[in-house]
Amino acid sequence: MNCIKRIMETLDRASGLENNLDKSIAVFSKNIPESSKKDLAAILGVKTEEKHTKFLGLPTMVGRSKRDVFDGIKDQIWSKMQGWATKKLSQVGKAMLIESVLQDLPTFVMSCFLLLDTLL
Repeated sequence: MNCIKRIMETLDRASGLENNLDKSIAVFSKNIPESSKKDLAAILGVKTEEKHTKFLGLPTMVGRSKRDVFDGIKDQIWSKMQGWATKKLSQVGKAMLIESVLQDLPTFVMSCFLLLDTLL
């Protein structure tokens, strides 16, 4: 278990970044014994969670039903557009909003995951 801690420390040194262990959590498979979870969390100095669904607004676990997970992206875009519909914006203003806000969300998600054609 100390091997994982050493790997994290090596990554910190190599990248010049540092893990913030106060904000870090560990999520384990249900097949891991409770004692092992506690031991590893204590060695790493992190908290544990049973289920962690999102990180940076993206799903942490994607199962077989990708549609259910990524429909939230469509919902986010739709809700932003509905909010803008009540504002009096010129065509240029709407185009700028779409370019600056709406394109960023799918681009970020697509850089992390392969999305289904049906979502696009």
